[in-house]
Amino acid sequence: MRVVILARVSTDKQEYERQISELNNHCCSKMGWEVTKVFANKVSGAKKNEDRPEIMEMLQYIEQNNIDKVCVLEISRLGRNTLEALKVIELLNERKVCLYIKNYNLETLDSEGNVNPITSLICTILLEISSM
Repeated sequence: MRVVILARVSTDKQEYERQISELNNHCCSKMGWEVTKVFANKVSGAKKNEDRPEIMEMLQYIEQNNIDKVCVLEISRLGRNTLEALKVIELLNERKVCLYIKNYNLETLDSEGNVNPITSLICTILLEISSM
């Protein structure tokens, strides 16, 4: 299983190293997945995806490197703008790349690459809560 890690903090005063360390440990040691790359940035999650270079770079990397999963610590690391975060999830779904949300142990795709409708609902609710 080939995965990438996505970490984000909102301000320059915050650090994302804990997110990366926790996800790296979980993915490699506990799950036995191969982390091929880490995408991290200090940017407001309320920005549009086009204004978040790590998101655009990650999507391009996924297409070029046969990635199976994108791992985030919590859904708000994907973004705090519900619509923009759902767009990223949709782009991942179209590419048959699963979003794994560690703190809820949620996966957006099942083992056959089909969208998990319960996870979709939960993600939408969690993103709305995060945007508040």
